[in-house]
Amino acid sequence: MASVNSLPSEVLCIVFEYLSVDDLVHTIPSICQKWKNASQDILLWKNKTYRPTKDKTVEDVVSYLKKLPRLYLLDLKSMTDENYVLVDKILILICQMFPEVESVLLGDGALYSVEQMISLLHVSSSLNSLSLNVSENNHDLMRALWSAPKLKHLSLTNHPILDDISAEYICNIVRCCHSLEALKLTVCVNDMNKITRILEVAKHVLKYLEFKAVFGFQQALLSDSFVQCYKLKTLKFSTKEGQCELLNLANFGKMPSILELALINFPLVPSSLTLLFVQNSWPQLEVLCVSGVKTLETEFLHQVFERCPNLQSLDVSRSNISDTGISSLNVHCPKLQHLCVSYTSLTDLSLTDFWRCPLVDTLILRACCKLTSNVVHHIVKCVHLKLIDASNNTWLTDRDVVKLLSCSKLETLRIGSCESISGIFFQNVKCFSPTLREIELSQFVHEDYYKITCQKLHSLRVTTVDKYSEYRLSNDVFAYP
Repeated sequence: MASVNSLPSEVLCIVFEYLSVDDLVHTIPSICQKWKNASQDILLWKNKTYRPTKDKTVEDVVSYLKKLPRLYLLDLKSMTDENYVLVDKILILICQMFPEVESVLLGDGALYSVEQMISLLHVSSSLNSLSLNVSENNHDLMRALWSAPKLKHLSLTNHPILDDISAEYICNIVRCCHSLEALKLTVCVNDMNKITRILEVAKHVLKYLEFKAVFGFQQALLSDSFVQCYKLKTLKFSTKEGQCELLNLANFGKMPSILELALINFPLVPSSLTLLFVQNSWPQLEVLCVSGVKTLETEFLHQVFERCPNLQSLDVSRSNISDTGISSLNVHCPKLQHLCVSYTSLTDLSLTDFWRCPLVDTLILRACCKLTSNVVHHIVKCVHLKLIDASNNTWLTDRDVVKLLSCSKLETLRIGSCESISGIFFQNVKCFSPTLREIELSQFVHEDYYKITCQKLHSLRVTTVDKYSEYRLSNDVFAYP
């Protein structure tokens, strides 16, 4: 009788693709030599990202990296976003052991020496994705980016002022990096001509464009250079709340290639220009995020739903959306898969017919204070739901959680910081869905019930949160390439 050891190495690699990096490093190599060899396959590691958690130190990461047979994708954002961390030791090790690395992503709090980052750019000739924070007058580093010909995705954050010199350097990066497709800039701009200059150079190459914390978008949106970015598939603008101009949407109708659009914390202009936008909008639009928009008109949303039948993801979090504004989703958006209504004042009425959207698999409704337990009855009718995030809701009870766990395809349930949940509901759950992979509990859950949960879920991931962070645009929805 054939055993698993009789499988060819190619088939083992396909199976190993479903395993985590930890499994490939610690478990698989100890089974047998054949599995160890298969676990070190180049193609297998091409798709594996090492992503340390935020509690890891630089020494922990260095020690772990030394155990890896290969490394192509490194994401340090989780450990460097909140705290300032010097990552030079990690960069040195990458240059020594993994010159084939293709992606290095650093968070806003990552500290590094310019010399070490330049060394990485020179050593890693295959680098195609880079995210890092840059400080003022880092012109040597900006020049070094010109020598990364395979760079496809570039994110520059924390640049305080986009002056003439920095703008010219970015233009030269676009000119020299012929493969560049995605550009993300987190900068402060006092002259929109600089943005226009960058768009003029990048208009024929960019497929992804994101500006964050930039003021005065009005001029750039109306420029010919912006409209001529005919390859753009993803467009994202975000700024600090209350620090932006009214946004003119008229020119968006001239950009038929856009598939994903995010306008975060921007007030929209009156209905005349709003209707001009939707009358010329793209039927192929798949992702729309208007998080933080405080003048979100019902008429605007209804027009968008009607004219964008391929809409798959909608984020209206932190907006002033009304119940009637979202009520026609099930009629006009049959392909909708993701809906986020976090931090809104929607009531149960808004989600009464939500279950009629046949493909919805993700529902995020954090801190929706005007919802009640009655809405759970409508949510559980969505037969394809895989992820439910109902964190920060005081109305959610143990009985409601039992109902949510009855969703047959549920994989992840997040109920962090729900004060009315004690955890006693786990005694009333006879069996969990076979698809369930993760439950995030509230810190209010009693310790005894937490232990029962862990025993019942066995290998499933059970976590608690001390204080749930404020909602941010989910990477699962609007991912930087």
